[in-house]
Amino acid sequence: MSHRYGYVLEIDLSKYFDTLNHELLPDLLRKQIEDKRVIDLIKKYLKIGGYGRPAT
Repeated sequence: MSHRYGYVLEIDLSKYFDTLNHELLPDLLRKQIEDKRVIDLIKKYLKIGGYGRPAT
């Protein structure tokens, strides 16, 4: 007998990124991402708070 399961998971990660150390994160990402433009874009994203609103 074969059992099939289906799952749907909804999560909100918007607050998760607020808990990350925004000073340390770019340094960690540089180890995996060679393109400085990508790192700069991530830094800008973190600085504005991710969704176009100022970071609090």
